[in-house]
Amino acid sequence: MLTLLCLLSLASLIGLDLVKAYPDALYIRWDAVKGADYYDVYLDRKPLVRLANTEYVVKNLQSYQSYELLVAARKSGNVDVFAQRAVYTTIGWEGSYQWINTTTKDNKGRCKVLDFLVVREDNSYLIYSKLSNEYHLVSPLVDQSLIGVEIPYEGDAPYQIAYRLNAQVFNTTSFAPKSWKVIDYSVDDKQIVTQIQTKVGSMALYTTSRYTFALGNDGQRQLIFETKGSGMASWGLFQSPIKGDDGAFISSETAGLGNISS
Repeated sequence: MLTLLCLLSLASLIGLDLVKAYPDALYIRWDAVKGADYYDVYLDRKPLVRLANTEYVVKNLQSYQSYELLVAARKSGNVDVFAQRAVYTTIGWEGSYQWINTTTKDNKGRCKVLDFLVVREDNSYLIYSKLSNEYHLVSPLVDQSLIGVEIPYEGDAPYQIAYRLNAQVFNTTSFAPKSWKVIDYSVDDKQIVTQIQTKVGSMALYTTSRYTFALGNDGQRQLIFETKGSGMASWGLFQSPIKGDDGAFISSETAGLGNISS
C-alpha cells in the first residue's frame, strides 16, 4: 500500500470513473494502462479482486454509504504501473414499486396489482402499500410500544385499517380474525421482517411477512414481498401465482408516486 500511495501522487492516472451507483453496488470503469497485465481493485483499502478487464461491479454494499475504491494497474510479479482512488456513494431504495398479476389466479379479483411506496426516514425505510385508494403504512405496522400487544381486528386506528385491508387481499379463507399482535420486528438495510400472531376463534395462527430489497438482472430495483405461515396458516395465504417466483410478489420500480394515507 505504501508503493500505491506513492503512485497516487503521479500526474498520470488510469481514468477511474463511476458508471452507475446502485443502493447495494457501485459500477466502476477505468482506462486500459499500457504495459499493465492486470488490475487490482481495493475496497476501503482492502484487496477485493484481480481483473484483466477494465470494469467491475462492487456488490454487497449498504445504501447511502460512501466507499473508497482504488484500482492499481500492475505488471506480472505485482509490479505497480499506475493507480487511482476515488470515493463514491451508493443511492437508496426509496421509490414506487409495482407487481402485476399476469395470471387469472387473483384470489377472487382481490390481488391483481400490488403497489408499494418506499420512504426513507431517520436512516430507515418505511413501506406503504396501496391496499385501497390510498397508501397505508405496512412496515413497520405498529410502533415499538405495541409489539406484543394484542390488537382487536376491528377498529379505526391506522394499523388496524392497514392490517384488515392486507388480510382482505391475501386471506383465501372465509374466516375473520378476532385479534392479532406483532410478536417480532427486525430491520436491516435490505430486509424487513414482521412476525404476527393472529387469533381466529380459539386458534392462534403465525405468519411471517418479509420485504426484501434487491436488484434485478437488468439492474432495476425490486421490492420482494412474501408472507409464509406455519401450521394451518400456511394454506390460507394467497401466494404469487407467477411461475418461477416461488410464491413471492416481486415488484419492480416505477416512475409514479402515490399519496400516503395518514
